[in-house]
Amino acid sequence: MRDGHFYENFCMDQRKHVSNDEYNNHSGNGTFVIGVGKGDPDNDPTTNNRVENNIIFRPISQTMFAFVDTVQVRASGNVIVDWLPVPKGGQRRMNGDSGDMYSASATYNNIQCPDDGIQHGLQTHGSETPNKINRPMAECTARIHQIIGKPEITFCEVGNVDDKIVLVNVSTPQNPPARLKSGGQLQVTFNGTNQTGENTTHHSEQQMRIALTTAPDSDDIVRVYAAEGVIQNSAFIGGKSCLNGDNYGNEDYTRGEGFCGENDETDPAIECTNNITDDGPRLLRKH
Repeated sequence: MRDGHFYENFCMDQRKHVSNDEYNNHSGNGTFVIGVGKGDPDNDPTTNNRVENNIIFRPISQTMFAFVDTVQVRASGNVIVDWLPVPKGGQRRMNGDSGDMYSASATYNNIQCPDDGIQHGLQTHGSETPNKINRPMAECTARIHQIIGKPEITFCEVGNVDDKIVLVNVSTPQNPPARLKSGGQLQVTFNGTNQTGENTTHHSEQQMRIALTTAPDSDDIVRVYAAEGVIQNSAFIGGKSCLNGDNYGNEDYTRGEGFCGENDETDPAIECTNNITDDGPRLLRKH
């Protein structure tokens, strides 16, 4: 690549993880080989020669980033998931060793998982955040969520519309808007008891409404639960559809369902503000 800004993409070797020599004879100059343009000024932070915030699965080259010019090109913020065996060309590495033409002076703040992958290559770039190699898969999953954006419920309340409506606000740090998955529903509990028959509708870009069959009492603790994958944002990279969601954390991930920004199982519930009182009929309560 030359004169390019390559960012927020999903790159994957579609071949399954096997140790057969047929899949283990790649050395190569680099998974990403980046040059420079004649008009690029020296060490310009706005240069377009960048590889940033990509999700990279099973790169097959010995060297991850190979930069022809180590001043005017840079790679940062990428997450690399590597289950391939060591290529015949030598030990897999994030970038070149010091002194070779593919040195690492322009790579920083990248992360590679799992903890038995890349073994060497320079890991620092001046005052920038160092690269992290051989990290647990959970750290790469967290970084993937940052790149794609993990939607979540930010607030909910009951009683401001009527006694059988719960308002739920949702947001996503990346790739807005957040939305309810097709056919998905949120779940409501009163004091820990599941309710049945409620129906969730997507009212606006950042709000959902849950219609209840039974109204909570004024002293009920009302909580809303979002099962894993029920709330999604507009992110979609790789594959053909979002049917498989974020189920990518295995070495045989070859099905090509892609990555979708969606909520996970962490902290799935939020307690709602209960504005219902015992004063007067529970019909319509305005702000």
